[in-house]
Amino acid sequence: MKKNAFLLPLLALAVALVGCKPTPEKNSDTGSDDVAGSAGKSLVKKMVVTAAYTDTAYDEEYDGSATLNFAYEEGRLASITGTGEYVYRYMDYSEPDPVNPEGNAKAEESVWMEDKTSGTATVGFTYDGEKVNVSLSMDATYDEAGYGPEHYSGTGTMALQMNADKAVSSARSKFVSEEESSDEWLVNFEYADNFLTRVAVPYEGMDASYGLEFGWENGNIVRVGSYDEYVKGSKKSPAQNRRNGKTDLGTAMTRLMFPLCGILSSSDRGHGSTKKSVDWYADYHMEYTSHENKSNVDIASLAWTILGGIVDPSQFVGVFGFTGTMSKNLPESLYEDDEYEPDGRWDYGRVEYVLDADGLMEKVTVFDEEGNRVGTISFEY
Repeated sequence: MKKNAFLLPLLALAVALVGCKPTPEKNSDTGSDDVAGSAGKSLVKKMVVTAAYTDTAYDEEYDGSATLNFAYEEGRLASITGTGEYVYRYMDYSEPDPVNPEGNAKAEESVWMEDKTSGTATVGFTYDGEKVNVSLSMDATYDEAGYGPEHYSGTGTMALQMNADKAVSSARSKFVSEEESSDEWLVNFEYADNFLTRVAVPYEGMDASYGLEFGWENGNIVRVGSYDEYVKGSKKSPAQNRRNGKTDLGTAMTRLMFPLCGILSSSDRGHGSTKKSVDWYADYHMEYTSHENKSNVDIASLAWTILGGIVDPSQFVGVFGFTGTMSKNLPESLYEDDEYEPDGRWDYGRVEYVLDADGLMEKVTVFDEEGNRVGTISFEY
C-alpha cells in the first residue's frame, strides 16, 4: 500500500509561508522571535527528498528525488528554491482487437509506460509590517507516455495578515497557469491560547465555512478532522471540486518538489475498495516519539495539513511555525479511525529518525503500514 501518512507531509514546504516584523540582530541560524512557533528553532537550510515504491497489486512504480534550498534573513524565511523529478511507471494492458483477429497477439502484449514531471520551483517572500507577500512560480515539463513532452508553468501570490500573537490570521491566494487564472481564495485561522484550532474557508456571501479542526494534547496535535457547515453529507471536499485539471499548480509543485507526496496523490488508492486517499470527514490521529522537534520544520503540521484535506495552500504556514505553537515532539505513527478494523484503527505507517549530537533531525526514513521503506528525507542546517 502507498497510504502512508508521512509521504504526504513532505508536500507542503513548496508553499510554506512566513511573516512578521524583522529582528535586527538575530542569529541567522535560529528562528526569529517575531515568529510564534519557530522562535529559537534551528533553521533547516537544505532538504533532499527521495522516493521509491512498487505496487505489485496494480503493476505501478513511483520514484523521484528533489533538492530544496532555504534562505533566511534575520531568522525569517526569505526564499525556497527547488529542483526535482517525479516518475510514474505503469503496465499498459492492451485489449484484443475483435475487428482484426490477426493483430490480437500483438495487442495482448503488455508494456511499461512512463510519465515524468521535472523542472524547478521557487517561493519568495517580502515583508511589509504585519503583512507578508508571497510569490510562487514553477517551470516544468510533463512528459506523458504516448503523447510527448508538454511545458507546464504557473505563478501564484499569497497575501498574509499576521495577528498580535505573531501568527497568521488570514490569507488570500490566487494562482495563474498558462491556460487560465484561478479565483482568489480567502482562508481564516482560529486560535485558542496560540494553539491553532481551525483553518476555515468561508463560503462567499454565506455564514458558513469548511476546513480543518485540530485537537491538542501534551503540546502536540493529536487529532485532525475535516468539517463542512454547508455541504452536508458530501464525501468530497469543496477544495477538491474546484481544483482539477491543468491549472492545479499545487499538485504539480507537489510532485516536482516533494516526490514522496506524489506516491499518495492518486485519489483512487486506499485500503479496501471504498477507501480514498483523503476521507473528507475522517478523524486522523498521531502518536509521537519522546524526541523534541528542535528544527523549524514541523513534520506533524505537514501530516495533518495534507491528510486532513488541502483547503488552501496558505494553510501550510504551520509547517514553519507561523500558525502559532508547533507540535512539541517528532511524530512516530499516524492512523485513521476505522470501525471495520479489529482494533478500530487503520495504521498508515511510521517514521524512523537519525538525530545528531544536538538532537536535530539528520535523516527521516518513511515506512508504509506493511513495513516497506518508501522514502527518505535528509536535512542540513
